Amino acid sequence: MFEQNVSTFVFLDEIDPAAQRYKIKVQIVKLWRGFQKETGSAIEMVLIDEKGTRMHATVEDKLMNKFKSDLKEDQSILVDTFQLVNNGFEYKTSPHSFKISFFRTTSVTICDDFPNDVPEKYFVDFLKILAGVLDSKTLVDVIGHIVNIGPLEDIMIRGRSTTKLDVELRDTNDARLLCTFWGKYADQVSTYAAEHSADMIVCVVRFAQIKEFRGNRSISNSYNSTRILLDPQTKVAHEFRSNAAAVIYLGGYEIKRKAEYLKSATRVKDLRGLSELLENKTKPLVVAISGRVGSSRPLKCEHSGIWGVFMEEKAKLVFGTRSLHGGLMRHSAEFLLKHKEVPWFLEDSTGRINVVGARFAEGFYDNLKEFVFVEPASELIKKFVKPEGFVKILEHNCFERVHELGKPLTIVGEAVKYSNGALVIKRPTDGSFMFFDGYSSVDKMISLLESQSQALVYFSIALTAVGTLVYASYVMPLIKKSWFLDKSDTTAGQRAETETKHNSMGKAQSNYAFGLCFTSTFSDAANFNYKQTGFMMIVKSTFSALNNLGLRQRTDISSIKVIFSSESICLQIQKERVPAASPYHL
Repeated sequence: MFEQNVSTFVFLDEIDPAAQRYKIKVQIVKLWRGFQKETGSAIEMVLIDEKGTRMHATVEDKLMNKFKSDLKEDQSILVDTFQLVNNGFEYKTSPHSFKISFFRTTSVTICDDFPNDVPEKYFVDFLKILAGVLDSKTLVDVIGHIVNIGPLEDIMIRGRSTTKLDVELRDTNDARLLCTFWGKYADQVSTYAAEHSADMIVCVVRFAQIKEFRGNRSISNSYNSTRILLDPQTKVAHEFRSNAAAVIYLGGYEIKRKAEYLKSATRVKDLRGLSELLENKTKPLVVAISGRVGSSRPLKCEHSGIWGVFMEEKAKLVFGTRSLHGGLMRHSAEFLLKHKEVPWFLEDSTGRINVVGARFAEGFYDNLKEFVFVEPASELIKKFVKPEGFVKILEHNCFERVHELGKPLTIVGEAVKYSNGALVIKRPTDGSFMFFDGYSSVDKMISLLESQSQALVYFSIALTAVGTLVYASYVMPLIKKSWFLDKSDTTAGQRAETETKHNSMGKAQSNYAFGLCFTSTFSDAANFNYKQTGFMMIVKSTFSALNNLGLRQRTDISSIKVIFSSESICLQIQKERVPAASPYHL
């Protein structure tokens, strides 16, 4: 009698490279089509087990048809019988020197009991990346929220057009990290950011490549192996949002710092005065100047017919690709069709100043005028870099954006006077390059930034206080005694609760109210009206944030009452105990 060779269930970090009869329970966290010189096309995957350990896996070209229907991103599977081989990739998706390779006899079955959350082992601090202490050959995970996003640029690489997007992320320690995304990743982030421009976008980048250029470190996507998650509803994202009060407070501080920077800029009445001011200036001078856009060689836009100094044409597509299972998957993309720019200047009745590097100024794209035009899908498809599995364009629209001639503009930047007398304004060595619409908008912007900074401080206080109260209510049932209770409504509330129990089979179990009060002296009615409006925004945002924190276990907010007076703002919250999980509502 021969002993049956049975596979042993193991975790990924327990696999012996010398053995083959193993069975693993894993989830596919990333899947893409790759190419290897030795074996040709392959299905590349990153697998993760219940302990949070990752390992790379490959299905070679000759076995792709056998396994492709069983392998899907985010699918949990049981894999039986495989081998470990040397991981020869230059940039590795996990620190392991081995990777899994499938046999023809490998068995893959769907797994229904893989946990929703597994330990996160691969997130790294921004400061470690910036300090250069990490192995740049191992891909990493990062999380932060988007604080700055540049223009979507069209770049030619090896004769092919692709898109590029620079994004700045900030973590809860206020560390900043530059991220450069290419191709479909740039399109994904640009499109999402445009649709959620008023939100704090949490960005998770999995399998990011660490880059270094002239001593400056950043991250980038690594070909097709990177995965970007925007505002994900995952445990790690909830934990990041739980530190949102600190993030928001820092955001308020940064806005205040920007307002102080604008205040420090030298106001220039006219360009002749600027020329005189720069005559004997040896140090960089940051100025705020106003004038109208001009050019000696303006361009005429093809579709709108407007004369301008900068023009770009873009297309937004919704297209379909064929999935591994044969279905049609919808994607969206935005790409540049055409771009033109001519030298231009700002002028008034006394002179002119040349503007350099305008496209990288904050607010430049906000001052463009946009026009929609029609372009046949058959023409767009010739210019579109089609992804693997592309089927057809489902929807499309095109638009033209122009920085028009004669537009009134205010610019904050570093002014320089050359030896030939020419004036130039450019990005400051230490500071921001900013564009504002109109002539007198700098003072308005300073006032707005200061108001936004103050509102964010209130927001952080409210978020901290309400979040603390809700958490405390789980472990301190007597906390309601320390908050003001409406005694006159208690009896009526109990009677209503009893009736509700009989009429709705005991849906509500108990109700009580608690409140928060913020005291502040309002200097004038306008300021009070601003704070009243701002605080209502804070209330909505706070409970939206609480909803994102995952505090849905046993309680529900049934009503909110905001009471305003000349010296205070009070928030009264009606809290309802419910038997099942329920989100917070406003």
